[in-house]
Parts: sequence; C-alpha cells; structure tokens
Amino acid sequence: MTVRKAIEKIKGLEAERLSEISGKYSFFIEGGDPQRFTVEICDGRLEVFEEERPSDCSIRTDFATFEGLIEGAVNPLTAFMTGSLRVSGDLAFAMKLNKLLGGE
Repeated sequence: MTVRKAIEKIKGLEAERLSEISGKYSFFIEGGDPQRFTVEICDGRLEVFEEERPSDCSIRTDFATFEGLIEGAVNPLTAFMTGSLRVSGDLAFAMKLNKLLGGE
C-alpha cells in the first residue's frame, strides 16, 4: 500500500466512524509519498490535505509502521509504546487515532 492509497482509504471512512472525532491530525511519514499530510475532521466530515497544516496532534512514523496502522496489522498504542510512532500535541486526541484507522 502506498501513502496515496492510504489517504484514499482514510477519505472513504464512514461518517459513523467519525462521529466522535473532531480535530486535526498532521502526519509525517518517513519514506512516504507524500511525506506530510493533514486530516481534518469536523461534524462528521473529513478532509485530507497533502501538506502539513496546524493541528491538534502531530504523528511521525516510518512508512512500514504507517502501512501496518492503515492495514490494521499494527496497534497504534503498541507502536507508540515501542517508539515507532511519535506523537506530539493533544495525547487524548491521539488516542482516537485507533478508531479513525479502524480499531475500536
């Protein structure tokens, strides 16, 4: 999976998955194309921008970890605890990443 395909998957998330999330995530994917993108969620709507924008939470990881997150093979909390996923900003908002990417 490429970062662009992952972005398309994120864009296609169902509104019910977004209902409890409101804010902005910025991503920096080392080795990805694009390397930087921002996901903005408000009122059940989601937009993705292929650039870094001001956000509530910044997430930095390598491409392999990102791919695993998107495919559900990597748990975001485990990736954070092992240091392969670095988060800055609102950590409570960061915890909602699992729901956004398909977990519970």
